[in-house]
Formats: sequence, structure tokens, C-alpha cells
Amino acid sequence: MGNPEVDSLKAAFSVASIRSEWSTIVVVVGVFIEFVALFVFSKHMPRSEKAVMVFATALVALGCGGEYIFGSRATDAATQLQNASDIEVAEAHKSANEAAKKAGELGISLDTLSQTVDKQKKLIKDAVDDLNRETTALNKARDDAQISANKSKESMEKMTALLEQERVLRDKLDAKTRPREISDAQMAEVAKVISKFPGQKFDVATVMDMKEPGDLTQRLFTVLINGKWIYDKPVNQGFLLGGVEGVLIYAHPESSENTKAAAVALAKALNAIGIASALRFQNDPGHPNDKINISIGTKPQLGS
Repeated sequence: MGNPEVDSLKAAFSVASIRSEWSTIVVVVGVFIEFVALFVFSKHMPRSEKAVMVFATALVALGCGGEYIFGSRATDAATQLQNASDIEVAEAHKSANEAAKKAGELGISLDTLSQTVDKQKKLIKDAVDDLNRETTALNKARDDAQISANKSKESMEKMTALLEQERVLRDKLDAKTRPREISDAQMAEVAKVISKFPGQKFDVATVMDMKEPGDLTQRLFTVLINGKWIYDKPVNQGFLLGGVEGVLIYAHPESSENTKAAAVALAKALNAIGIASALRFQNDPGHPNDKINISIGTKPQLGS
């Protein structure tokens, strides 16, 4: 082991073991001599006393002998264990020295290893901090983008609503200013409705020298003729004065039920195709007739 103090202790232990063994031998020899002397020089001692002395001496001799034998074995076993321990300790020191040598060759020590671990921990912490900062920035950018998107959505919804309002107003204005027209299909549809009242008499009056009411009058006159109604031309053909709007359909309150039904059917049919019409009853009591008078005024204006 290369330790002088340990080597000295080993030598002292070995010498003491040897002397202990020799001392035990001397005791055994002394007891044996005493045993022989007991038989030779104690002829006048009673047998019982002699027997007790022999038995006691024999026990001492056996005890000393056993101590010598087992003490020797214990000493040998202790010596072997010590040798084995020395070998193991030597191997451990050898392994430790080799490990230290290799670590030195690699430039590694506990201090440098601890420094490396601390450096790695700092790098990891810095990376985590950077990642947290980037995550915070990304979350803020996402939130800002969401706010901007919501504002854009609100602006788009407002703009869409305004455009829809403008379209509705434009459609209303267009409907008010666009000339009233009756397509061929609409003419056929209205003629079919009023054909349920064939032979119904009618006359038509419109505004003088105005193109839009005049054009509508011509189309409506054709519809009535196609519906098998009969034009009853008045003796004095007149024209409407200004201020009349829409189509006014007059029937006498005392006319036949068939005439009243025909007037109602015509008004509904014209309203159904977008031609504003209204049913009126003539203020001429006592002079009933079954003729329907139709007045075609100007197109109703905005707000009317």
C-alpha cells in the first residue's frame, strides 16, 4: 500500500499473534506437567479429590488447547482477509489513478465539468427566455392582426350596409322615374284575368300631350281588347287635367255585381304587375250604368 504506518501495524499484529500462540503452548505444557505431577506426588490424596483435580486440570488443558487451535485459525483467517482487503484497495487505487490520468489527458476535471454544466444551463435558460419573448411577440402580433381584421370586418359590414341602402334608394328612384311598361307576357297575364268578364264596356282617358301616360294607355287599351272587353267611345272624348297620378278605375256604386267584380279584377291584375292602380266609385247617384271608366294619369312621384 506504500503506507509506513499501516505496514508497522501489520508487523506488530503478526508478532503479537505469534507470541500469543507460544504463550498458549507454554500454558498447555505447564498444565500437562502439573497433571503428571498430580499422579506422581499425590499418592496420599483421596481419590475423590484427585478425581476433581484431574477433571479441572483436564478442562484447563482442553480450554488452552482449544484457544490455541481456534486462535491460530482466526489469526490465519484475519491475515487472509487483510491480504484480500489490501489487494482490493490496491486495485481501487489503481483504477482511480488510471481514471484520473485519462481525465487529465482529456482535460476534464470536476471543476471544468461543473463549469461546462453551468454554461449549458445558462445557454438553455437564454434560449428559453428568447423563445418566451418570441412567443409573446407572436401572440401580440396575432392579437393586433385579429383586432385589425375585426375593424376591417366592421368597416366592410358598414360599407356593405351603406351600399345596400344606396342600392335600395337607387332602385326606388329608378322605379319612380322609369316609364311604366307592360311586357307582352304581362299583357297576356292581365288579359287572361279580365277575360273572365267578356263584353264588359269601358272607356279610357289620359293626360294630353304626355308621352309616358300616352304609351301606357295604348298598351292597356290593347290588353282590354284582348280580354274581350268592349270599348264604348264617349260622344265627347275628353282628356285629363294635370295632377292625376296612377291608374284610376271608376265603377258606379249602383252598377251590376259583374261590373264591380270586373273593376276589382282589373285593379288587382295591374297592381300585380307593378302598375299602381286604384278602384274608385262614381259620384253620380240615381244614374247607374255598367260601364267602367279608366283614367291613366302620370306616374306617381317619390313620396306619393
